[in-house]
Amino acid sequence: MFPFQIEQTLLIGATGTFLPFLGAAGLYYLARRGPSRAAQDASAEQWQSGQRVETLTTELRLIYGLLGPHRIEDRLRKLLEEVRGTVGAEAEMAAVFRFDGRGFELRHSLGLTAESSKRIILEPRIQSDLSAAGMLRGPSSGGTSPLRGLKVEERAMWPELSVLRIGSPQRPWGALVTSRMLPATSGSAAEDQAMWQRILGLLGDELARSEQVVSRESELDLTREMLELRKIADLKFPTPARMLQEFLGRTAALADFERISLYLTVPAGGTAPPMIRAGIPLTRELAQEWAEAEDNLFPWLTGHRGVLTLSAAEFPRTAGVTPFGTVAAVPLLRDTDDVGLLVLTRRGGGTITAADRQLIGWAGEFLLELLARTVDRITIEEQARIDGLTLLANRRTFDQEFERLLDRAARSEQPCSLLLLDLDRFKQVNDTRGHQAGDTALRTVSHVVQRVLARTREGDQPLAARYGGEELAVLLPGTDCVGARRIAEAIREAVERTPVRYGDTEFFMTLSGGIATAPQDGRTTRSLLTAADAALYTAKSEGRNRIVDQRVHAAAGDHRNDWFR
Repeated sequence: MFPFQIEQTLLIGATGTFLPFLGAAGLYYLARRGPSRAAQDASAEQWQSGQRVETLTTELRLIYGLLGPHRIEDRLRKLLEEVRGTVGAEAEMAAVFRFDGRGFELRHSLGLTAESSKRIILEPRIQSDLSAAGMLRGPSSGGTSPLRGLKVEERAMWPELSVLRIGSPQRPWGALVTSRMLPATSGSAAEDQAMWQRILGLLGDELARSEQVVSRESELDLTREMLELRKIADLKFPTPARMLQEFLGRTAALADFERISLYLTVPAGGTAPPMIRAGIPLTRELAQEWAEAEDNLFPWLTGHRGVLTLSAAEFPRTAGVTPFGTVAAVPLLRDTDDVGLLVLTRRGGGTITAADRQLIGWAGEFLLELLARTVDRITIEEQARIDGLTLLANRRTFDQEFERLLDRAARSEQPCSLLLLDLDRFKQVNDTRGHQAGDTALRTVSHVVQRVLARTREGDQPLAARYGGEELAVLLPGTDCVGARRIAEAIREAVERTPVRYGDTEFFMTLSGGIATAPQDGRTTRSLLTAADAALYTAKSEGRNRIVDQRVHAAAGDHRNDWFR
């Protein structure tokens, strides 16, 4: 109530018994004469009492709203909304900072741009003054400003800043920064300041208690997640590689990521294509785009220690447009040796929680143990399956897998394509540059083939093999002739633009390819090989550096020596 309203109430209340006798003239006289001195004193007392009631009502409303059963983030968001509403101007700024004993970290803000939110820093030096005073007021610019990183136009818009302590002097939780004072009631500034300090003191204590509860719950969740991942390592899988894939896929899911890739450092320097990609299934096109974006971003993720996190806004320009918006990477280090890198990606943005960061870091460390226990077994198994020069599958593995995949395709009535690829003018490279240069060219081309195939969808893993000499074979289960042609062209184009570096020299290679697809080009391994071989001969005879997928009914014959003349 305002004083004028109180005086009217007292006047009517004091004279209400005499109203029947006074009439209109008497009322007019009383109204002109105004309230008596006693009425004025009573009015002032009642006005002060009403003011106290209003202050108490506001304080209780704020306490109920901020200290109710809400999550920590909801409480901070509500605090800023209350501050913004109290100040009464959308153009004003409010921010909450958490004090961790060393400095302040921004937790929530209103009125700041995303760019400013990442840049601003609340000076740690003000903590001692804030603990003593509870509230500080200072300019937004200059050496005495408590806040650094505001733009020039923001400093002009908010020339002064108020900083209020959240929590008690003995247990400070953080600070509230606003661009204006916080008049909440019709009381004095001192009373309003005292009210806000009481509220923020209670809020700080409650936030600290809530954090302890959340921390305990997070520790329990983290322990459960670690145990779950450890159990995967103890289960039986057909191969160690399958166990690693299951472990990594589950790690990504628990850390709230969609995909995960394991890159291993090769002894000669550099990094091989990802040993394993795991996570949610993707379409063929999205899987290829996703893998390519990861590989492009990979060089920017190396050389760091601990868990590195990046949002899309922090990606280098060379990364281009990526299908994912958040990346987490953790290096795999054994002593000082760089073993590899674990890369997690997801489409959404948002903050990576401390618990998720801790889980990712732990998974990287535990993965080192798994690799030490399993890589030797994987190596022994793979040595019997791969070609030592190209690191592709060997001929024996190709023959076994070809029979198996073709039989599965027939039973499921799905297509299965075969690519036969042959390096153009390979004999000339051996004759003019030497056999070691030829080996380097073959290794380089094989690496390109692996890199392109790594971008295909997860569902039907392709198999690349060294079929013989400079000839490579690729099996594409579940892929029709159109899809096989697209993959083959991607390989051909990638080989054509990839330099072969041998000693101090550099040269380029091309390849030709033939495609055959079951069931239209054959239903047996022999018929498909014959059809693909004939298509390859056609590609060679038509000028090389091309892919042919036409159906050829006649055998290619013994024309291979003609290809290199």
